[in-house]
Amino acid sequence: MIKDSFNKIENMINSSKKINQEKKAVLLSLSKKLKGELGELAKTDIDQAKSVAHFTKITTHEHLRDKNNKKLLKLSNSGLKESIRDFEISHPDMTKLIDNICLILSDIGL
Repeated sequence: MIKDSFNKIENMINSSKKINQEKKAVLLSLSKKLKGELGELAKTDIDQAKSVAHFTKITTHEHLRDKNNKKLLKLSNSGLKESIRDFEISHPDMTKLIDNICLILSDIGL
């Protein structure tokens, strides 16, 4: 499930016409690092790792779709942030990666 989610995330990023090549490269790099962090989390909490992967996929989808829906953007961002809330201390690198992904998606004017 986690690997599948990240394959979909990478496909969305690669096929998006909204993101320039530089931002795509950064997002793909962050995605790869997050996949590794979630692989580690999955060793101790598979359900939470799946939730974070799923919300990352949904959030990416909502930011990259042709017509954005502000309510869905807000909900997906909130869900992603909530899915990592309990890991800010135990998994700070994962939290920073999620924050960076959200920041880049928001900064590209989507």
